[in-house]
Amino acid sequence: MLLTKLSIRNFRIFKDFSWSSSLPTFSKKNLIYGWNGTGKSTVTDVFRAIEKKQTLTGNVLLNFGERNVLGSNLAIESSLPKVKVFNKTYVEENIFTPEKRVTSIFYLGEESIEKQKEIVTHRNSISEYDKSYSKLKTEKDKQERDFEKFCQDKANDSIKPVLRSSGTNSYNTYNKTNFKTKAESFGKLTHDDLQN
Repeated sequence: MLLTKLSIRNFRIFKDFSWSSSLPTFSKKNLIYGWNGTGKSTVTDVFRAIEKKQTLTGNVLLNFGERNVLGSNLAIESSLPKVKVFNKTYVEENIFTPEKRVTSIFYLGEESIEKQKEIVTHRNSISEYDKSYSKLKTEKDKQERDFEKFCQDKANDSIKPVLRSSGTNSYNTYNKTNFKTKAESFGKLTHDDLQN
C-alpha cells in the first residue's frame, strides 16, 4: 500500500492545500524541495505521523490508492504502509542531547535507539543497586566489627577473670574465639533443646 496523494487544511503552514489534477501522485521514490518556509518539514511530519501512528490535528486527508484516511484517525488505523522518516524532528530526538550538543556516539535506526535507551536505563539501575550494595556492605562490616568487639570484651572482661584459677584450667587462656564458638553453638539451639 502506497501513499498516493494528500490534502492539508489548517495544519501549521498549510491553510488549504488540495492535490490538483496536474500534480502527479507519489510514487515509490519522491523528491520534495522548495524554499525555506514553504512546508517541507510539515509534509515530513505528516509522513512521520504515519510512521509513528500519531494523530494529526487540523484537516489532513491521506489517500492510499482507493482508500482515504483522516490524519485524526492515524493512531487507531490498523493498516498503514511502512514509512521511515529522517528529518529535523528525528535528528532533534535521536542525535542531539537536550543541550543541543551532538552526542559522542549516535545510533541510526529506531530499534538501535530504543536498545540504547534501555542500556542507559539499566546502567542507571545498576548504579542505584551499587549504591544500595555499598551501603549494606558498610553496615554489615560495622556489625561484624561490633560483634568481634563484643566477643572480645565478654571473653576478657566477663568470663576469663571470673572462671580462671591456678593450675590447669581452660579458662586461663579463654579468649574471643572461645566465646564466639560457644555463642554460635547457643544460637543453633532450638526451643526444644533449651527445654531439655
